[in-house]
Amino acid sequence: WNLTADMQLVQYMNERCNVLGVDPTNLGIKHLESLSVILQDKQVVHFSVEHVRARASVLRLLNCIVRRALPFVSLEEGPGSLGWVVGRLRQLLLTWTKKSLWEAVLNQTTTPTPLATDEYDDPPQIRMVNINRIRAAAPKLALIANEE
Repeated sequence: WNLTADMQLVQYMNERCNVLGVDPTNLGIKHLESLSVILQDKQVVHFSVEHVRARASVLRLLNCIVRRALPFVSLEEGPGSLGWVVGRLRQLLLTWTKKSLWEAVLNQTTTPTPLATDEYDDPPQIRMVNINRIRAAAPKLALIANEE
């Protein structure tokens, strides 16, 4: 196996999970066998069904481990750090792994807003921001005029 074959296997696993509407941990053996047939037909890999199934299982296990560790990894670190390695191998991460991290971050950063006393008023915790669209768009309009 090489990195390119792994990335293509992950891509096809993502597509298959989207079509079936399941996450990769619930992808059955029959689905992996049909996946290996598709990959062999497209000449992505030249391995047996058992090899493709085993490699898909390894990639699913990798994603389960990364999914648990990812909230604790700083993705802004320099070369050689764990965050750098995760960034370089992001094509091996299933959409399910990335989406679960994104949803966890959104859930942790969501601030509940209490309802207003009057149903037609905004709650006092909501900040009002006024935007002057004409002044905000002026630099963009100037760029368009310069291009013509």
